[in-house]
Amino acid sequence: MRKPLSRNYLVARKMLVGAADPAGLKMQYEVDGNCVMSDIRPLNHRQGHVSLCSTGFIADVVEDAAHAGLAGLEQHIGLLREINLKHLKPVYAKDHFRIDVTRVPHVSQNDIRKLRIRLVNPRDQICVEGTCQLYCLSKAQFERMFPNHPIPSELRHYLPG
Repeated sequence: MRKPLSRNYLVARKMLVGAADPAGLKMQYEVDGNCVMSDIRPLNHRQGHVSLCSTGFIADVVEDAAHAGLAGLEQHIGLLREINLKHLKPVYAKDHFRIDVTRVPHVSQNDIRKLRIRLVNPRDQICVEGTCQLYCLSKAQFERMFPNHPIPSELRHYLPG
């Protein structure tokens, strides 16, 4: 059963990178068990070539989804550490896609979480797949980063210890 993902984690993104939605994608995420997902129609945002999405656009979508996945699956906020993507099929700007984020089991270590990301076209074909690693922030780290600001109430849930 799909449930909307709380957008509270966006407060952290705004504090960390200066904007809650740096790429301006306005994606709405849902959590369904062990998967965070969203639908996106690239034509509504931007495109590279006349009919294909640029790799930069795809990277923006994947980064946005990784932060949503970290919040929805791990109940953390963090910083992107690494993205590894394989482009398997063209991503057409006119199509409607689904992006799925799931945990990579038994790979997470200490404060680093690894998530699997897939961009799926309307024919249920995987167009882009890969992994993202994110560094999870603790309450102490967040306080060191922002010594003159109290932790916003929306973020307390996402910051352990």
